[in-house]
Amino acid sequence: MAGLINALASTLVNLLISPSIDGARRSFLRRVFLVLAVVFSGFVFGYAVLRPPTHLTEALSGLEDTTASELSMMAFTVGLAAPTVETLLLAACLRVGMLFHLQKRASCFAVAVVFGTLHINSELGVLSAASGVLWAILFYIFADTYLAWRHMGFYKAYLAATSLHIIANSLALSLIFLAITRVPH
Repeated sequence: MAGLINALASTLVNLLISPSIDGARRSFLRRVFLVLAVVFSGFVFGYAVLRPPTHLTEALSGLEDTTASELSMMAFTVGLAAPTVETLLLAACLRVGMLFHLQKRASCFAVAVVFGTLHINSELGVLSAASGVLWAILFYIFADTYLAWRHMGFYKAYLAATSLHIIANSLALSLIFLAITRVPH
């Protein structure tokens, strides 16, 4: 595990300080940092500023009773499987937008509204609208990334958007797992 972390860290450092970074990689890195900022600020806003409602705190503390295998399955589903399928659906929706001759920004906005709405979590109570807005912003970034890389082929565009989606979901899930350990009893 330490070797994987070191390899990822050295790759990131090489990407950030390398003078030979092309425009596509630089653009992708900007989007990575934007996704990290949106997810982290959304979590801080929802958890620290608004103070989660009691039922959310109870829901988080209920996760403490889950087994390691259940948490692993949740991490796989939310961190890898869901972003893979959702980004494929996002690409299909963007394709439909192109068939209707929508401009790129209009397509991104439409996809963001649809997927943001689908990600509203009614268990969050007051935070439900904030959750929808947060996911709409993230899906706009995913859609914009897909369209920015589409000229390089479907697979590269799909991989770029899916990578950002996996980063966003994994960070959100990590912050929730961190919150589980911080919930007052």
